[in-house]
Amino acid sequence: MSIQYDTAKAGQQIGEEKSQELANQLEEYLNPLLMGLDAYLDKRLVRTFVQAVAAIIIFRNQEQGLNLSELGSYITQPSQAPAGTKRMDRLIQSPKWSKELIDELLIQKANEQKQRMEAAGEQILYIWDGSVIENPYSEHIDGMCAVVSSTAKNLRKAKKGAFNQPGGRPTVVLGTELIGGILLVQRHESCLTGTIRF
Repeated sequence: MSIQYDTAKAGQQIGEEKSQELANQLEEYLNPLLMGLDAYLDKRLVRTFVQAVAAIIIFRNQEQGLNLSELGSYITQPSQAPAGTKRMDRLIQSPKWSKELIDELLIQKANEQKQRMEAAGEQILYIWDGSVIENPYSEHIDGMCAVVSSTAKNLRKAKKGAFNQPGGRPTVVLGTELIGGILLVQRHESCLTGTIRF
C-alpha cells in the first residue's frame, strides 16, 4: 500500500519539477521584455504580466475563450478570482505602458538577432506575413477596419449538389490587419532554422 503512495508522490514531484522548468524557460524567453516593462511598471504589475502570459499559453484554445475574469482566476486560486481580475484590470488600464512599448522591444530583439546572423555570415531569409483576423461582431475594438472575408469566399466556392453564383464583389467584414515577418537562417542549402516572429 505504501509503495503505491510513494509512486504517486514521485509522479507528482516529477510533474512539479517539469512545471517549474517550463516556467523558468518562459521567464528567460520573456526576460528582455520584462526588463523593459520593469522600467515603466511596478514590480507587482510585471509579475501579473508574466502570470497572464503563462495562463494564456496554458488555457487558450478554440473552445475556451479567455476573458478578464477567467484570466483573473487562472493567475490566482479560483477562490480568489475577483482579486486576480482586479490585478489584471490594473495591469491593462495602467497608463505607464502601451502595446507600442512591446512592439519596440520585439523589433529591437529581431534587429539584434539579424545583426548576429549577418556577423556569422549566415544567409538571411525574410518572409512577409500580412494576415487578417475577422471579427464581424465587434465594433468598438481599437484597430478595427474593413477586411475581405475569407470565410465568405470559401462559402462561395462551387460544391457538389449546391449552386452558388460565381464571382461578384468580395464580402467585406470588420476585422484587424496583422503585419509581421519571420526571419529564417539558411545554414545548409536545404535546412532552415532559427525562426523569429515579431
